[in-house]
Amino acid sequence: MTLLNNRYQVLRVLGSGGFGKTFLAEDTQMPSSKRCVIKQLIPVINNPQLYQLVQERFQKEAEMLNVVTKLYIFKYSSIIKGKNVNIS
Repeated sequence: MTLLNNRYQVLRVLGSGGFGKTFLAEDTQMPSSKRCVIKQLIPVINNPQLYQLVQERFQKEAEMLNVVTKLYIFKYSSIIKGKNVNIS
């Protein structure tokens, strides 16, 4: 099992498509090991300008999730950035 950011224990892949994958994980820093979802950006683009656009849209989606959190649908936690962030 993969521990991401020394915090999230990846349990399984929930889905993939477009520019990323979605994983079910447990937050190991929470006493209850609360389950959460991690979305990983994996663009398959060799065009730097298009890659930048994809990153911006991914960031905007994260910002929108933060807004939705205020409606108490779910809890938005954080963004983890890094070129060598590997989840399998």
